[in-house]
Amino acid sequence: TQLEEHAKAVALEAVAEENARWNNGQISVEFNLIGDRPVGNTPIKSPIVQAAALAFDEVGVELQELGISSTDSNIPMSLNIPAITIAGGGIGGGAHSPGEWFAPINSHEGPQIALLILLALVGLEEVSSPLLEDINE
Repeated sequence: TQLEEHAKAVALEAVAEENARWNNGQISVEFNLIGDRPVGNTPIKSPIVQAAALAFDEVGVELQELGISSTDSNIPMSLNIPAITIAGGGIGGGAHSPGEWFAPINSHEGPQIALLILLALVGLEEVSSPLLEDINE
């Protein structure tokens, strides 16, 4: 990507400047790809997003925002398979840092929301029709 190429150019320039400053040529840089997560998105009008919004509302949890992030949903979305990532319940902060924390306050709400989303998508016999299309038809 353009951003990646720019970052590499800046790093190479910094190495050249440091080596010129110290006249020893011992500074170097290597570029190693350690992760390559594809991107995609799920349209807000897709059944899975609509089911999630209804599930959050039903459980009484405010849907904070529909955001973009690096999650396990990236793989299916990159393959044009609608996907979402929802919180598991509870509250936390400081993600991916030494100060990360979690409190299981209302942690039951995450599984409740997940179950409601699944039931809405697949339907309940004699209760509700599935929101997902039958891929076998």
